[in-house]
Amino acid sequence: MIFMNHIGHIRSFLNNRFRRNRFGRKRTNINSKFLKYSNTLLEYDNYVKNYGKENADTFSARPGYSEHQTALSIDLKNIAI
Repeated sequence: MIFMNHIGHIRSFLNNRFRRNRFGRKRTNINSKFLKYSNTLLEYDNYVKNYGKENADTFSARPGYSEHQTALSIDLKNIAI
């Protein structure tokens, strides 16, 4: 994939861009990035096991339907002060 070569640059840019707040504490971090199909399958199956399929479908993508598998999606996590 063409985009895979740029993931490291994008991650570095975002981490530097959102790295520190006015108190010098980290504000935002990249929480997840590219996921292999097998990882998505394990994660989704675990959610189904713990929460049921109907609930898992509300907060987790089924394997083969996640933008993270295309490397075109990342999750940003806000870090509390």
